[in-house]
Formats: sequence, structure tokens, C-alpha cells
Amino acid sequence: MMATPTHGSALMQYCPACGHCAFRANSPKSFLCSRCGFILYMNAAAAVAALIESNGDLLLTVRAHNPSAGMLDLPGGFVDHQETIEAALVRELREELGVDIVAAMMGDRSTSPHSLSPHSTSPRSSSSLSQTNTSTHKYTTLTSCYVGSYPNTYHYRGITYETVDMFYQIVLPHKPDLQADDDVSDLIWVPKQEIPFDDIAFSSARDILQQCYSSSTDAR
Repeated sequence: MMATPTHGSALMQYCPACGHCAFRANSPKSFLCSRCGFILYMNAAAAVAALIESNGDLLLTVRAHNPSAGMLDLPGGFVDHQETIEAALVRELREELGVDIVAAMMGDRSTSPHSLSPHSTSPRSSSSLSQTNTSTHKYTTLTSCYVGSYPNTYHYRGITYETVDMFYQIVLPHKPDLQADDDVSDLIWVPKQEIPFDDIAFSSARDILQQCYSSSTDAR
């Protein structure tokens, strides 16, 4: 297999089990040591992001750092070790937007739309949104649902990471006060029928946005 400059096969030279140099890529996602038989699998990294809607608008972030600094993105990020997808999205939205949506993401893991209150483990009928008086806005009820996933290729500091990006749709009854932080330099609300697909940083985000909103843009 030909190695691209940023592919792992261009960097992995020695077997992590026996230290021998007879360590080669034997598939797009695995490496084999011909001396000791050790196989190392390079599986896709998991990431999660949110399509946050309010009053017909969609929230987009402006990336503060490379890859694709200055381009548009969806709020979210990589899943940490021993972390659920839901917990990762809660953490990323807290870090990037200063908003805590633990109510919507942690109570129910079904793919159906639902509204939850804090510490609840079952859907509730209310779809209103409330907020505590803390430095991080904490929304106690809102509507969310899982909408799908797409693969992506993420180039970072000379390394190519293959990822699978999962997406939740979150609907807010009104636009909250948000603050760009962490990997985000700015936040913008755009009408769903005016999403600038060509300015979206990653193919996975473009794909999910086109899946969910292409009919809105076609209707202009």
C-alpha cells in the first residue's frame, strides 16, 4: 500500500510488541509485524456535533485553529476515552458555547425526539427551556434527536485521522446568550435556507447539513 505523507503507515516503523522494523501496513486500517505476528488496528476516531436550531436559524461556529481555521463548523468535537457520545456533546457544548444541555442529552439514548429535565431518565412532555443563574447557562428542558453520522478525514499537525462523526439536532425555543470559547473564535446564526455549504470546514458536516436542510435551500 502506498503511504501518503500524513498516513500512519508513513510513521509507524517499529513493532510496538517486539520492536522489530518488520512492521508494515497490511490494510488501510491495520499494521502487521512479520516477525512476531502482532497486529495493530487503527480504527476510526469518534466525534460528535450538534445542529442547534432556534426560530428558523442554525448555529454555526467559526474555527479558531487549524485544521481549516476561519471556516465554519458545527459545535462539537472528539469523544474522550471512556466517555459516551452524549456526555462528549454535553462537554463540548459547555466548552465551546458556555451552555449546559445535560438535561437533553443524558437522560434518554433513543433516536426519537424528546424533552428531558435534569436528572430525569425518561422523556417529559414539556418542551420549554429554563436557565439557572450560573456562569454557565444550564437549560433544563429542550428537544433533541439523533440525526445520523458520516465519515470524515481530519488532518492535524502532519497526521491524518479517519473519523466517524455523529450528529444530534437540538431545537431551542429562543436564542440563548452564548460565548465563543475553546476552539471557537465566533458564533453566527444563519437562516436554514441560507446555509453556506461551501464555507463548511469538513465533508461530514456538509453532508449532514445537506441531508437535513438541502430542501430548505432549494426552496429559496
